[in-house]
Amino acid sequence: MRLTDVQWGWSSAWWLLLGLALGGPAQAQLVPLWPLPVPDTLVNNAFGAAVALGPDRAVVGAGGVHGCGPASGAVYVYHRQEETWRLEAVLQPDDCAPGRYFGRVVALDSNRILVAAAGQPYRTEQTDAAYVFVRRPNGMWQQVARLTAPDTRTGAFGAAVALEGLRAVVSTWGDPDRKRPGAAYVFVQHTDERWELEATLTITRRPQDPWPGGAVALSGNTVALAAPSYRYDRPSAVLLFVRRNGRWQHDTTLTGIRDFNPALALAGGELLVGERLGGRHNGGRVRHYRRRPDGRWELIGTLDPPQPYPNGGFGAVLAFDGRRALVSGFDEQLGLDFNVDRVVYVFVRTADRWCFWRRIDPGEKAFGAALSLHGDRALVGVPRESAPGAAYLMPLDAARCVNRP
Repeated sequence: MRLTDVQWGWSSAWWLLLGLALGGPAQAQLVPLWPLPVPDTLVNNAFGAAVALGPDRAVVGAGGVHGCGPASGAVYVYHRQEETWRLEAVLQPDDCAPGRYFGRVVALDSNRILVAAAGQPYRTEQTDAAYVFVRRPNGMWQQVARLTAPDTRTGAFGAAVALEGLRAVVSTWGDPDRKRPGAAYVFVQHTDERWELEATLTITRRPQDPWPGGAVALSGNTVALAAPSYRYDRPSAVLLFVRRNGRWQHDTTLTGIRDFNPALALAGGELLVGERLGGRHNGGRVRHYRRRPDGRWELIGTLDPPQPYPNGGFGAVLAFDGRRALVSGFDEQLGLDFNVDRVVYVFVRTADRWCFWRRIDPGEKAFGAALSLHGDRALVGVPRESAPGAAYLMPLDAARCVNRP
């Protein structure tokens, strides 16, 4: 396949006709989705299973790519020049090997990228790792570090990653036999190529309690780590850790999360938690917490789908930048035996008021499997099963607080 540039214009955009009405006449709106070019056309390449967006770069993980062997994986880096996005680099680890699924999760911060090569959760093999890539002054991307778990008993490494400033966080899935909880490992950069373990974040739980491991988020001196129940009939929890006086410590446990494996998004002292079994008709909702001046975390509201559907899965994937939120869920077709599509809901915040803006629904089963936000743009991943995956850039500059869910 010949790689072409992505132009911001009619010729390369999908324009979605969306009805905004919630009980009234529909107001037609055009919302463009600009596809990034997919260099690998292999069916089930998992392109779009992980995405990260910066001011002028987009990163897309493709764990199913046959680079150095089946499912060795790759990461694609795109660079924006004016209004044109071009493929800048294809990243693979120095120890590339089949079955590593490099690119399953990714994070981007300035000129650094953090990528996990993580196979299926709860495996006994301990080959998983996370890699740090740095963009050199000559424009080339170089692998500078390979991060691994110091204790393999905490489960499969690379469940989720986060990158900010001098710190990288990599979580595990936890021990499936519940003999030892999972953890979030915090690594700190000392030099370009020297990253050292700063802390292991976990707590001891009873086997019947939510078990640490899974989704992770980092913002400043705060790390949020999921503690899934992995059961529909038991609530999950979220563990919050804070760095004070150079030391990380467990700060708070948020309990009663009605999701067997909750999604997390953290921005400053505010946290969004996906709760797919919460809300009306178990259609899902997103909890919005804020850290108070006294250090306590307070539930200050929820984001709810404009029209909840039974078992709609609202809150499965999140992106949050403090003023906007993207939430993945399913549309009304979930009750049928065919054509089950995933959609993305866009919310806009004014002061402490959240307003629903759009439901983005191009009619794809995997749409919104990965989400990222930066400024007035969003990046949406679509890792298709029977076709090559996709990633779409979506402008949010027109997002306004005009409707309430």
